[in-house]
Amino acid sequence: MIDFKVDSYGGHIRLGGFTISWANFSPCQTIEGFSFGDLPGFTAISWGDTCLEFGQIDQARPGIYFTKYEEGDVRYSRPLLQF
Repeated sequence: MIDFKVDSYGGHIRLGGFTISWANFSPCQTIEGFSFGDLPGFTAISWGDTCLEFGQIDQARPGIYFTKYEEGDVRYSRPLLQF
């Protein structure tokens, strides 16, 4: 399966179980009813439920994180580098 989406907020490229996704959030941006406030953008490289995240996605500080998801929720996240 190949899926490709790009808009002014970010996008993703999906090839089977491999995904590269990114977002460019602006202050007080709202997507699907969720307000992102002043969150910075992010980039994520994923294979299945395992993800290498650059930025601030599910953590309190921006950085580089190795994250494992289970049923759509974060199972664990390990910081590799925090800013």
